[in-house]
Amino acid sequence: MPDNAIQFTNQDRLLDLSTWGFQAQVTTRRTDNSFLCAGLDLASDHTDGDNVRHRYWDDIYGTRVLTGPDRLTASVPDGSFASLAGYGQGEWYVDPRWTVNAGARLTHYRYRTSLGLKAEGATPAANTYFQPMSTDDDALCSSLGLVFTARPDLHVSANVATGYREPNAQDLFFDGPASVGTVLGNPALKPERSTSYDVGLRWGPGDLGVSGNLFSSTYQDLIEPVDITVTGLPTGAPHTYQYVNISRARIKGAELEAEARFGRYSARVSMAGQIGDITSADAILRLYGVVQSKAPLANVPPFKGMASLRWRDATGRVWVEPSARWSWRTNRLPLPTPGVPAFSTFKKEWLVGDVMVGARLPRGQKVVVGVRNLADRVYRLPVGSIVEPGRSFVGTVTVDF
Repeated sequence: MPDNAIQFTNQDRLLDLSTWGFQAQVTTRRTDNSFLCAGLDLASDHTDGDNVRHRYWDDIYGTRVLTGPDRLTASVPDGSFASLAGYGQGEWYVDPRWTVNAGARLTHYRYRTSLGLKAEGATPAANTYFQPMSTDDDALCSSLGLVFTARPDLHVSANVATGYREPNAQDLFFDGPASVGTVLGNPALKPERSTSYDVGLRWGPGDLGVSGNLFSSTYQDLIEPVDITVTGLPTGAPHTYQYVNISRARIKGAELEAEARFGRYSARVSMAGQIGDITSADAILRLYGVVQSKAPLANVPPFKGMASLRWRDATGRVWVEPSARWSWRTNRLPLPTPGVPAFSTFKKEWLVGDVMVGARLPRGQKVVVGVRNLADRVYRLPVGSIVEPGRSFVGTVTVDF
């Protein structure tokens, strides 16, 4: 290729993702002794679509002198990722001052992927493919809590709950450029399990409500993206990340929420501070090549929150609510990964605004429409590895019967 030629690359990334779901819930009337509810939750994602790269070269006069062949790749395989869950939750009023709540959720996960092209090579023999994958897995999660009513407007609570997360399509298969650089999936990922504990206090005198709680969550096989960038990259070049299981980790912190009502207005603010640690010496040795019992867990924000102001009409059927969400991404950098350039700056904070409008119709339907991320900011959630959507128009319809 001549030295004075200019290279152009156009790439269409056509990931076709369709999602549908169904939810149903039944509840009993609240009695002097109990309140019960149960339901079904079905969700299904279907992945499809390919990426097409068009590459060509123009000389300094803008004349096309060479055109490269189109190249076909896929970010994820064609497949379906579904879950079906049944759950039950109840409250039992064992004493005027004591309430016991307990619940359980049984989920069946079913994944199916097809044999498909991952990337075209120089010859058909050099093509790479997604291999078929089949998963059927069941998981049971549960919760148990106690609430003590010290006085009518003051409640103390304690809860313990277990959690479970099956790896999704991105965790398992995604292979290609993303907002943070190149992201690689890991078909060998194990499901993520967690146990959470919290104690809290709720105080609600009149039109003011304040609540706070302390929490601690422990994880087994936490799914996290880890930087595996090779050395020798130019300054500012994109990094490469791959999802891995961290055998043991912990996140602990505190949350504070307050709400005030005045006339037709109500204001709400919530804040949370937390830190995360890898608590497995084996995982730290495997990821960072050092021997120590604890290391910072990346992507856990020390401070995040939201604030909103809602206006209601005189009937209370229509409301408008502008709000803001923010996060200070991290101030605890991970340990240096062997062979990977170290971070030189802290990750940036972000602040985004939303506006929602809602109405309750005479027959019980509720309609909500709005705009999220009004300023079209680029941001990622605290534990996310890809950029969240820009300005988005959303709407929901809820029917009670």
